[in-house]
Amino acid sequence: MHDTAIYIGRFQPVHNGHRVLLQRALASARQVIVVLGSAWQARSPKNPFTWQEREAMLRAVLPEADQARVQLLPVRDYYNQAVWVQAVHRAVAPFTAGGARIGLVGHFKDATSSYLSAFPGWESDARATPGPYRRQRHPRRLPGRDAGQRAPGAGRAGR
Repeated sequence: MHDTAIYIGRFQPVHNGHRVLLQRALASARQVIVVLGSAWQARSPKNPFTWQEREAMLRAVLPEADQARVQLLPVRDYYNQAVWVQAVHRAVAPFTAGGARIGLVGHFKDATSSYLSAFPGWESDARATPGPYRRQRHPRRLPGRDAGQRAPGAGRAGR
């Protein structure tokens, strides 16, 4: 068991795979620190939620008994991995004691998961398996269409 588990993500939006990994983090450590990436990005199709909204979504999936064990920390994007890694270390430092056993929880889903290898002092349990994190495809919808109506070409193979 670790003293602290670190779980880093954008959580845009929070989904079932995030919930599963959060439960894994809670099972592996007394304390969990969730680092909310892209914290001060302007709203966009890629970042539709503020970090405060994502924090509320994550809190909503946490059992009441675990609320006090979880810290949620916003961290901005730097577009320079070394600078970003230092920012994550600075953000979590006040919540971790020197010599603490720190675990990194995550899932290697694609090239965007490379950050999981950037914390060599933390024990990683990140796995490269299809498992809980794999997103399901959703049919594309056009504005003004009913939820059951697909956009032309939605659901075709080869997208």
